[in-house]
Amino acid sequence: MAIDLGKKRVGVAFSDETAFLCVDAFAFIIRDDSDFMKQIAKIISEREVAEIVVGYPLNLKSERTETTRWAERIYTLLKERYHFPVNLLDERMTTALAERFVPLKEKKKDKSKIDAVAASLLLADYLRTRTID
Repeated sequence: MAIDLGKKRVGVAFSDETAFLCVDAFAFIIRDDSDFMKQIAKIISEREVAEIVVGYPLNLKSERTETTRWAERIYTLLKERYHFPVNLLDERMTTALAERFVPLKEKKKDKSKIDAVAASLLLADYLRTRTID
């Protein structure tokens, strides 16, 4: 499962059983870290998640920001709670690229589609790097 963190919405994407393709993605609204962890726990249980990759939002100069520190905190919470692999992956430009895939009228109607596509792109990057190693 890939997680694209956002201040209002979180995008998640899921691979098939072979960890080769992204087969589903959606976004959900969060209020705070506690709400995020509660919703993620439910998703992990329902989807039988065995590995997570969290988007690591460095800025274009590869510097850490407030959002980066938040992603690190979420990553740490997930690692402490779950006993399966939890990873960070540089997600620079993922949301900008996702915006290009979502038609303008869809973006205006439902911004969560961008978050879902961003999570799918993050997952695709992660799966691609795993198969290279």
